[in-house]
Amino acid sequence: MKVLIVDDERHVVDAIVLLVPWEELGISAILTAFSVEEAKNILHREAPELVIVDVVIGDMLGTEILTCINELKLPAKVIVISGYDDYQYIRGMFVLGAIDYLLKPIEQEPLIEAVRTAAGQLEESPSKPEGTPLSAYQRNLYRSLLLATGHDEIYLQICRENKKMEEASLCQVLYSDGFMLPIYSEGYLLELNKLLDVICQKLEGDGCGTLFSINTSIIDIVIFLYGDFSMAVDFIARKVRSFNLDKRIPLCFGSSLPQPLPGGEALGLGQARMGAELAGVKERREIIFFDQSSPKMELHTEPDEENRLFSALLTGEDPGGALDSWLCAVLKNKQENRGMIKRTWEYFQFLYEKWNRYFLNQYPDYEAVPFPGIKQLQASAKMGVGGKAMLQEIFGDSLKTMYAHKRQVQNSRSRMREVADYLELNYNKKIQQAECAAIFHLNKDYMSRKFKEEMGVGVVEYINQIRINKAKELLCNTDQTIQEVSDHIGFADQKYFSRQFKKETSLSPTEYRTRNKNNHSDRSAHLPR
Repeated sequence: MKVLIVDDERHVVDAIVLLVPWEELGISAILTAFSVEEAKNILHREAPELVIVDVVIGDMLGTEILTCINELKLPAKVIVISGYDDYQYIRGMFVLGAIDYLLKPIEQEPLIEAVRTAAGQLEESPSKPEGTPLSAYQRNLYRSLLLATGHDEIYLQICRENKKMEEASLCQVLYSDGFMLPIYSEGYLLELNKLLDVICQKLEGDGCGTLFSINTSIIDIVIFLYGDFSMAVDFIARKVRSFNLDKRIPLCFGSSLPQPLPGGEALGLGQARMGAELAGVKERREIIFFDQSSPKMELHTEPDEENRLFSALLTGEDPGGALDSWLCAVLKNKQENRGMIKRTWEYFQFLYEKWNRYFLNQYPDYEAVPFPGIKQLQASAKMGVGGKAMLQEIFGDSLKTMYAHKRQVQNSRSRMREVADYLELNYNKKIQQAECAAIFHLNKDYMSRKFKEEMGVGVVEYINQIRINKAKELLCNTDQTIQEVSDHIGFADQKYFSRQFKKETSLSPTEYRTRNKNNHSDRSAHLPR
């Protein structure tokens, strides 16, 4: 048995050679390569049974080597090594058939165990299914078919190579989003890929389907079925059920309804995704079938609640209350399924990055605070924390970190800009100067003097200007009464509002509405900038 070790760092190759008792494991020849081209030449010439390959080799990727192995139809087992503790760097290797991965620096015991496992699999030589496994190129054709890229030509190309596909009149798509799966847990990824390999071999062997990824930023699994696939669905459910026995966060698939072939592939993928989104955090069903009557996964954005969160960042207020209120507004009806958890995570990340940019513009010495990694979410999910509680804990900690970092670099001038922005966010509240100063931990007289110095107008005049501008929008674009407009923008007394409005515009609110209704365009600033 031969082993090929591929890495552009010679000391890594030397270490792997020295760490493993090769002869004891039945390996008689050790081959080494330091580039992709060199490795390809050895694969053609020597056909090694075991390959240990780095994810990044010089300016090329290890996927080139796995593609070569698949094209040559070598029965080689592949172990991936990587200096990146991030699944996006190694996912492509597993899609192409890798069986295990190890992080650098390589430790002896895990390396020996991985080699022993691979050697054992080679010795077992299990009987192969009747059909022929698809190549990476062929699976990519099915992927393109679902993504509707040059659909007709791709379909005909698949049919030329697959008689059963040509004869099939129906297809069905299954989809699993690994957003919450604990892929960083020890041994989980290897176990998952063994399951997927068994499913893929069975489907391709029976000539009724295949399995692949569609290359999103988080691990995803797509199963494409065609022809007579009723028994295949039962087989998949049984295998997933067995896999989930000891898992706190189970694997589950969304499934489309049967769709016409050709033409229904993209719709099938969309339905399968919608089914997967309905899965609860601890969903025990192996397959969730698409249901036309199921509620749509819609994220409810709430500008007022977002303003509360940003205000907490400006002032240093404990974000717990504002965050809880925002999550309740976003997760309407306590929807804690995986689809809503993912969308909420992604939308908060958008807000977080926007607030980071605001502070980068405000403070020359500010450095962007990284958004929490997906590892943190998966770790919390594995511990059994509920969906909303899990997000509240992670998001709350991240907001506190951002505020603490901002506090270290803020200066007096930027502080007054923050006071101004706070007033713009909270113009409809009854704000007293003393209360505003207390929120920012400032002396009232100092804040009043400094604000006028930096902003050109006093605090009261500044907030009145904001309110009058908002009143103009409401007068021109809504049918609210003058009293309702006054209440909405934070004036306690309608007569006082009318006096301030006329002072600013030389018109009463009614006169302004008559002259400008439906001609007003919103040019007001939106925070953060």
